Amino acid sequence: MLAGLAASSRLTESHATPNGGAAQHPHKVRIVSPIPWNQWYSSLIPGCKPKANFDTFEAIPGVPATYFPFYYPPKILRSQYHRCLAWSSQSILPQILREEQPDVVLSYWSHPDGAVATKMAHAAGIPSVVMTGGSDVLLLARSGSRRRAILEALHAADLVITVSENLSRVLIEDGLPPEKLAVVRRGVDTTIFQPGSKRAAREKLKQPQDVALLVAPGRLAPVKGWEYLLRACRSLADRGLRFRCVFVGHGSLQQRLQAQAEELQITNMIHFAGSCPQAELVDWYRAASVIVLPSISEGVPNVLMEAMASGANFVASEVGGIPEIADPYFDRLVPPAQPLSLANAIEDLLNHSPETDTESGMVRRWRPSSLEESTNHLIQALTTCVHRFHDQGGYIRGLADREYRQLIETNESSMADEYAYLSSSLVGGTP
Repeated sequence: MLAGLAASSRLTESHATPNGGAAQHPHKVRIVSPIPWNQWYSSLIPGCKPKANFDTFEAIPGVPATYFPFYYPPKILRSQYHRCLAWSSQSILPQILREEQPDVVLSYWSHPDGAVATKMAHAAGIPSVVMTGGSDVLLLARSGSRRRAILEALHAADLVITVSENLSRVLIEDGLPPEKLAVVRRGVDTTIFQPGSKRAAREKLKQPQDVALLVAPGRLAPVKGWEYLLRACRSLADRGLRFRCVFVGHGSLQQRLQAQAEELQITNMIHFAGSCPQAELVDWYRAASVIVLPSISEGVPNVLMEAMASGANFVASEVGGIPEIADPYFDRLVPPAQPLSLANAIEDLLNHSPETDTESGMVRRWRPSSLEESTNHLIQALTTCVHRFHDQGGYIRGLADREYRQLIETNESSMADEYAYLSSSLVGGTP
């Protein structure tokens, strides 16, 4: 039996980790999750609705979990958040490590979570595995002192798990040795996400049958590039295309996107459906003529894998790991931040809509793994790391500390970028 500790996995992310099916395997798992202090004490703030009852909340049914408040200065000095998290967890995580004596500690998000989990795991003589999903490496680790903190955390870990080959290549360019990296793609719940009737799905969602339906799933956040989709919609409308574009998700940009739609005079073609449970999300995938994801940066988006499993085709930006899962027969890729190219690709896919696998005999060159398959890949990677850790008598080092320090120092900038948050952002929010 492989005993593992899913340490420092944030509450909002624990649903999407590849070990979502871990409860089905004969392995003992214990979750330890920091909760931002403003969420932890939200019940004490007048008019603020608590996020969850952390005494009874279960991220994964049947898996024991421990939650604790994470104290940090909001939006400033982020490169020092590992110190804040270490202090916040000092009475929790070491005690659990002593009690559980796990074979391995697995953390999601390189910094601060991975940094703290690795330090405490090594102090207890336990190997540490850090899982990175994309933006912590592709966006946050590109410059400044946050870059140094992230790369130090990944260097210290015994194994780094990525969700795409592209992400592994980026980390190799950043100085991590290939032998320290393993690709484990996220799985999809294939009991939910599977092909179904487009007509029935549109009837259920009360969507018209006689127009093209563009479905844009995901957070309404700047990195998703939704503003370019609205501009593309304006271009499609100018060409006389009859369509409806539905945004399925929520986020801070909704009001801005609504205002942009009004400015572009396409409000009658745009609808914001808000977030929805997975059981309803699959209907949007089935109902869609095209799934659209014009992101500026991505790892391997869950929404595209879910859409593929549900029988949908997509138009997406050629960024991150998306080219690894796209099929040129079924999908279209475009440069990011190019609304005209996006409009052309959408129109092309609508005009040359590929038949389904069963109708054409064509099979996608890549299909998403099930949760069970993804969990098996993760367990294999963890088991290999544990054996290698003990065979080598402790920490696995890919670079000499002196050489690594030289690598970091050549890319390091001052702390000025951290202090810039004081003038550019309001105090508040989550890390």
